[in-house]
Formats: sequence, C-alpha cells, structure tokens
Amino acid sequence: MTLAKLASLVFFVSFVFCQKGQAADRPEVLQKAKQLMAKGEYKTAAEILRMELYKDDQAPATWFFLGKCYERLGVKKAAYQSYKTLVNGFPSAPEALEATKLMRALRTQRAPMSGTIKSTATPAAKTELNNRIYIVPPRFNHSSVSSSMVALVRDVIRNLPPNIYKILNEGDVNVYIMPNIMDKYPDAVTGVNPVTKQFMSLEDGRTYDTEVNIYERRALRGGSAELAEPNSPELIRSTVYILLAHALNACLEFPSRGEQYKRVYQQDKAAMSLTLRGKLHSFVVDEPVGTGETFANLAASIMGKIDMQDKDLNRGFPRCRAWIESRLESIMHKSDGH
Repeated sequence: MTLAKLASLVFFVSFVFCQKGQAADRPEVLQKAKQLMAKGEYKTAAEILRMELYKDDQAPATWFFLGKCYERLGVKKAAYQSYKTLVNGFPSAPEALEATKLMRALRTQRAPMSGTIKSTATPAAKTELNNRIYIVPPRFNHSSVSSSMVALVRDVIRNLPPNIYKILNEGDVNVYIMPNIMDKYPDAVTGVNPVTKQFMSLEDGRTYDTEVNIYERRALRGGSAELAEPNSPELIRSTVYILLAHALNACLEFPSRGEQYKRVYQQDKAAMSLTLRGKLHSFVVDEPVGTGETFANLAASIMGKIDMQDKDLNRGFPRCRAWIESRLESIMHKSDGH
C-alpha cells in the first residue's frame, strides 16, 4: 500500500479531543463494519467507521474497531492513536481495557527483537512533505481545484520555517486539496460539526491528526452539494497555515492538551484586558477548544501567517507564544544532538 493510501486512512480530530460523555456508538454501523472485517475488507470497514466518527466522535467502540482495522492494514501508528483516543477519552468504556493491552503490544512491536536477521534490502526513500500534496478529484459535478490554489498551497509549504517543516515532514503529514470536503467524504454534504453545530461543508478545511484537508470552496448553503465561488487567496493562505499548525500539534503529541501549556494559557487569560478578551472571545472559551485553537493560531503566526487577529492574539497570549517557541527550539536542539 502506498504512503498516500495509508495517509488517507488517518482520521483523528486534531482540534477537538474526545470528552467523556454518553456513548454514541450506533449498533447498525458497528455490525456493518464487523461484517466487512470478517470478509477481510478492512479498508472499507475503516472508511465506514471513520465517517461515523466524523459525524460524532463520542463513540468508544467505533474507535476500537477502527484501531483493529488499522492494525490489519498495517498502519500501526494510526491503530495506536485510535486506541489511545479511546482509552484517554473513555477510560470506563468496556473496550478500554482491551485497547490498553493492544497499545502495549504495539509499543513492544516497535522495538527490534533480539536475534532478528536484518534485511539487506535498501529501504525506500521517504517522500518529502512538499511531494505529499495530493489533489482530490471532484464529485457532484464540481469543478476541479484551480492550478492557482495548488500553487498557493505549495508556496506556503515551501516557505515554512525549516524547523517546522522538518517536524511536519518527519511526522508524516499529508496534504489534500479538494473543491470541498464532500468531494472526499460524500456523506459530509449533510454532516454537522459536533462542536460548532454548523455544516462541515461550510468550513474552509479540516485537520485530522496529520491529515490536512484544504477546500477551495464552501457549500452555497448547508445541506447542499452546490458550491459557492472560490475562497479568496488570502483566506486560503490563512487556512493552510492554521491547518498545518493543527498538524504540528499532532506531530508533537498535542502539547496543547498538556498541563504545562494549559497553566500558561490560564495565566495569559487572567492577565488579558477586557477589551482584548472581547476581541479574542473565540480563543478564551473553555478547554479543549480554546487551548487547541490558541495553540494552532499562535503556531500559524510563527509559521508566517499575518493578519489583524494575529496581532491581537500575540498581544493577548504572549506567554503561550513564548512557550510554543521554546518548545520548538528545544525539540530541534534534541534532534540535532545538542
């Protein structure tokens, strides 16, 4: 299976962490997935489970069987992340104990076994991030993405700061450019974001773990397959930076969810003026959305994104920005052997 095909299977929401709540597993979906798995059709089963989580990620059994599919497909990193999402988000779920055991087994498999005969075959060269940009063909009689949009996305990636490019490259980030999310996931025509409660087709892009999806057009209206005029180059460029920043968060194993970052985040909120809080109202909401979006937008600013909101954000969260910059510098020093 090619890297592109493996990457298309990764489906983890980077900016919304599963919170404890009422399980939303649908028996009919699980039954269909199990039937496909019994026939060895793991890729199709994974697609069904992934689409189900796309609509509502409060589904521990769905995460569990998605992990099982990834294991059988040989995508062990994705399997591990599925189990980890289940265990962290739903520790009391019946599947959590088995998922913990499977995570332990996957960690063991990462270490080479003693006495194993090493292969003499030359490993295939890893595809660079700037070559992991894929164009999703249109559906619903949509127009293909424009060459100018593709060039814009490539320009952003080509001009990323070297340290951030290295992290995204080594983190196996893949970028998909498409007319709209429904061209990749047709069921998304009527899909609703569980956090914002708006139609997903009205968004400008989404990041799932290390899978970055960028759309050229929004739907003309929610629930319709008809698309509006293309987004402006400025909006597309800004969106690319933010989506890549969410992927950076995933590559670093989500520091935005860590206690250290959250303490710094709360310190910035406490010191912020009422005027600035009003301007940054979407960033000072309760966790995990506030911390995740603040991390991503600050990281996007570090990458090169510049607009009026970035100026306010950097003034409102100076400690968070310094913390992110320090974390990136520390990682690069370690990778350089210092």
